[in-house]
Amino acid sequence: MADPTRPRVWIEVDINNTRQAYQTACDFVAARNFACNLTSNNLEELGGSEKKRVKEVLYPNDFEWSQKGRICLKMPPERITFELYPERSPLAVENFIALIKGNKGIGDSGRPLHYKGCCFHRVIKGFVAQGGDFVMNNGTGGESIHGKKFKDDKDGLKLKIDKRGVLAMGNTGKNSNSSQFFISLADVNRLTGKHVVFGEMVEGDEVLTFIESCGTEKDDVTDGVPKYSVIIADCGVVEGTCDGTGASTKQRNDSRLRVFLVPQGEFMFLATHSPASRPRLLKTDDDDECKPVWPSGLWATSQGSEMSKAAQDLTVPLTRPVQA
Repeated sequence: MADPTRPRVWIEVDINNTRQAYQTACDFVAARNFACNLTSNNLEELGGSEKKRVKEVLYPNDFEWSQKGRICLKMPPERITFELYPERSPLAVENFIALIKGNKGIGDSGRPLHYKGCCFHRVIKGFVAQGGDFVMNNGTGGESIHGKKFKDDKDGLKLKIDKRGVLAMGNTGKNSNSSQFFISLADVNRLTGKHVVFGEMVEGDEVLTFIESCGTEKDDVTDGVPKYSVIIADCGVVEGTCDGTGASTKQRNDSRLRVFLVPQGEFMFLATHSPASRPRLLKTDDDDECKPVWPSGLWATSQGSEMSKAAQDLTVPLTRPVQA
């Protein structure tokens, strides 16, 4: 079920170079409107009958322009929006958001760590649409923001792939995640436990249908190579929902951790509670330095007499949300 507190990202998919076909139509009208007796040099301002004449008569019969390829008079919807699950699959979500934003520079492969311009190389009707290989663009490559394959999120492996629109990592086996991902096109529950689920589609099913229409049947010998190009023309995060580390904006704003020193025999422990987590105990290494079990990068340290104060209340700002 959709949760507005989770981070959301989007991709815009260009199928069969439709963006270029639309731009060609715009350029044709701008250049030839007087010669063709059109009422405007702006394609969007033309009436229905004029657009039909451009499509069926004027453009095909213009020798110079018709050599530029097909035209499209109206842009189809392109955007798919995903809601991500940082509380279940933090590694996969962090990697995906970074590749969506493209803010990690050049990878070890020599390619930008960015999904923009990357294709869906495998689309099988009633099964999956797979992409994310910005290294080779054919399913044989891929690279994570860590420069290597990263391990599976155990909680993400438990999530079912039992409906259309589930977002999961592509892999070549256990702990082999890179940049490749897939979107389920149906109930493919047989993949549950084999792939880390880290999100779901919340908008854009019409676009996913367009993508699926480019795919092959399950028994096709091409193994899902799309009939037409399916390119991620642009991508980004939904404004106000994500801070770029996998935390939703709401989680980030609530990320102040209440820390309590609690005596347990001869040891001191940290008990925590925050709006984003349930209470838990965090261990200490010794009487002088306290380290939380949760791997957030947070270090809470109390020295000397402060350590002897039972249930001392501290407030520590976090840079990541507390995992529930």
